[in-house]
Order: sequence, then structure tokens, then C-alpha cells
Amino acid sequence: MRAHGWGAGAAGLLAGGQALGVLGVSLVAARRGVLRRTGRGVALGLAAAGLGTAALASAPSPAWAAAAAVAVGAGSSAFACHLGPLVLAGAPATHLGRVQALLALVQSAALTAANPAWGALAGAFGPRAVLLGCALLTGTAAAAAARVLREPPSTGGRGEG
Repeated sequence: MRAHGWGAGAAGLLAGGQALGVLGVSLVAARRGVLRRTGRGVALGLAAAGLGTAALASAPSPAWAAAAAVAVGAGSSAFACHLGPLVLAGAPATHLGRVQALLALVQSAALTAANPAWGALAGAFGPRAVLLGCALLTGTAAAAAARVLREPPSTGGRGEG
């Protein structure tokens, strides 16, 4: 924000845009459900978040940045709406609560560790370069998710052969 000379109002606009994207996709998922091909939903969510992050890096105004933030929020929500149930579906019923708690812990720990690192990188290289790096990593994760989640599950060496 400071790098562009934008004030607190612009920061609020970006936060609101991201929240709008998260809420919009969450409401659609709650009403209509998620994609039947969960891997596609995970990959599309990551791709949308990555594209939104790249757009955020080059946004010329707070309004454009808010639109990019909507894409980031929508993509993040689509990712979470598809990946969470995928992880929980693989958990034994006896451990569902534990797996859900662990999932929340891992998400929080990742943010706690990553935010200072991204901030330090932004201080060293500038926010635009770091946003583009984050977009590249998110796009790479989207491509990997599309590939990995498209493949049939491994039988672990058992079964037909």
C-alpha cells in the first residue's frame, strides 16, 4: 500500500474485496455444492488465486487492486472448499475431529510462519516482486494439483499387477 502511496481506505477496499470473493464462493459452494471432480476445483481455485495475486502486483489503482483481491479471495475459497472435504473424506470416522483440528492448525501455522518471511522479502525486493513470486508459486501449485489430483489413487503395491 505504501509503495503505491495508497492510504488506509485503499487497504480497507482490498480487504473488503478479498472478503467478498471468499464469501461469494463460499455461499455458492454451500448452496450448490462443490465440483464433482475435486481435483479440478482445487487446481482452479489455486489458479484463480495466483492470477489475482499477479494482477494485484501490477494494479494501477485501488479499484483495480480491489478487483484483483476479489479474485484472490474467490480462488482461496474455492481451494479451501474443495481441499478440506477431500482431506476429511480420507480420515477415519474415529479420527475426524482430530484431523479437522490438525488441518486448522496446519493452516494457521503456515500463515504464522509465512507472513514474516513474505514481509522480509517485500522489504528487501519490493512488494511487486514478492507478489509476482507468490503468484508464480501459487500457479506452480495449481499445475501440480491438477496433475496429482487427476491421477487415480495408488493401490500401494497391492491389487492388480
